[in-house]
Amino acid sequence: MIIDFHTHTFPDKIAEKTIAALSDIGKISAHRSGTVDSLKESMQLCGIDISVVLPVATSPTQVETINRISYQLNKKDRLYFSGAIHPDCENVEEILDDIKAHGLFGIKIHPDYQGVYFHDKRYLRILCESAQILCA
Repeated sequence: MIIDFHTHTFPDKIAEKTIAALSDIGKISAHRSGTVDSLKESMQLCGIDISVVLPVATSPTQVETINRISYQLNKKDRLYFSGAIHPDCENVEEILDDIKAHGLFGIKIHPDYQGVYFHDKRYLRILCESAQILCA
């Protein structure tokens, strides 16, 4: 079994713009369009059995939508989603409870795209809460 453990997808209507912005920030060229369908095509072409999708929230306002989409798509078509959280979210415990209740396996944090150093107290709060909630 081949598992691609680090993939990303975006809703069709924002994929092109998002891929362009993230490619510019990360100085990495994307090889696909960033949609769920393009990931599934890539999996088929490359013989990938399972893809793990790690969505990144670049602002707190994106968390609810990203997680709702992840809940809907998780464990379908051999795609397994983590939840998204942002260090500026005020309701960390509630978000983590929802992620666990909806069967997502964990969370994705990304200091480079979230504009916060990894050792920042906001990340430490998320890590402490996630250890208690997601690992229980």
